[in-house]
Amino acid sequence: MDPIKELNNEHLKISKILDILEIMVQKMEKNIYIPKADMEDILYFSRLFTDKLHHTKEEDGLFAEMFQAGYSKEKGPVAMMLLEHYSGHHCVRNMTQALVDINKKESTEKFIKNAFEYVTLLRAHILTEDKILFLAAKEKLSPNIYRKIGKEFKIIEAGVLDKKEIKKIDKIFLDLNKKYSNIK
Repeated sequence: MDPIKELNNEHLKISKILDILEIMVQKMEKNIYIPKADMEDILYFSRLFTDKLHHTKEEDGLFAEMFQAGYSKEKGPVAMMLLEHYSGHHCVRNMTQALVDINKKESTEKFIKNAFEYVTLLRAHILTEDKILFLAAKEKLSPNIYRKIGKEFKIIEAGVLDKKEIKKIDKIFLDLNKKYSNIK
C-alpha cells in the first residue's frame, strides 16, 4: 500500500477515537458517568496504536527519509510534528495518571483538561500532516524512497505490536465506536 495513504487511513481511525474521547469528556464535564474501563481503553488505543505504531511509522519511516532528503530536525514542519508527538505523549501520560484517582475532583479535572488538549493537538496535527507535510513528502521523495518507506512500515508493523495487542486495539476501536457513535 502507498505509505502516505496508509498513514492517512490511520489518521481516520485516530480521528474517530478523538471524537469518542471528546464525547466522553463532554459527558464528564456534565457529571455524567463514563465507565473507567472506557477511559482505559481510549488510553490503551492511544498508547499502542497512535504512539507506538502510527508515530513510529512516521518517525522511523517517513520522517527519517525526509531528514535524509534535507528537512531539518531542529526547525520546520517535520521538527514541529516531532514536538507535537512529544506533547501528545505528555497528555496521554497525564490522563493515565489522573485515571488512577478519577473519582477525585482534581483527577477528573486533570483528565478532562489533558483530554481536550490532546484532542485539539492531534486534530490540528493530523490536518497539518494530511494537507501539508505528506504532500511535501510525495513531491520531495523519489519513487524508490517511497517504496523503501512502504517496506519500512511493514518491518515496523511486525516489530512493535504483537497479534494479541493488534486484536485488542481492533476490539477497542469497534466496541467504543458501537457504544459512542450515536451519542452527542
